[in-house]
Amino acid sequence: MRAIGELRLLKAVLIRDDIAVVTTDDYIECIDMKLLSCKEGTLDEVALRRFRDHTVPTYRHKSITKEELRHSLHPSRVKQSVEMTSAILRSGFVVRAASDDQSFNFSVPSWGRFWKNVRDGSKELTQKLRRQEYNELMLSALETSQIRNSCFDASFHVKQMVGSNAVEIIRTTGGSVVRLLDNDDHES
Repeated sequence: MRAIGELRLLKAVLIRDDIAVVTTDDYIECIDMKLLSCKEGTLDEVALRRFRDHTVPTYRHKSITKEELRHSLHPSRVKQSVEMTSAILRSGFVVRAASDDQSFNFSVPSWGRFWKNVRDGSKELTQKLRRQEYNELMLSALETSQIRNSCFDASFHVKQMVGSNAVEIIRTTGGSVVRLLDNDDHES
């Protein structure tokens, strides 16, 4: 699906080795939502339209070089392509690659805040489970607990942690129990 352009890989901003997979249609819809807040004919609006119509369909990798981005935004005029590149950077749809100052990673605006909340909330629940004698707690008790370091509730984090294989839910006669799995991949 990625080879035919239906899926995109996006680099997570705050998490060093993680990437996310989104459909190209969802990514374009996100750009369209940002376009709704742009005034017609402004540099931001023109740059986002060119980015949506020319860059996204052409470049399917998780990163793009500065030269490729400039060429896709305005191939014939260097000054305008530099200004459009700056507009795309401000919009948050690309971020500078940490390893190379000549490259950008495709991204989603405000993604960093989302990942920070996911990471911090999962870390808090992991610590709560580790404090228990068998690294497990009743699901009902966990879901009603307050999460201080996240805008999401505990049930969201439990589902996210089940999906990332950090915990498992065990059905018992007394109710469901959430057990922390012994994974080296999951940071606390």
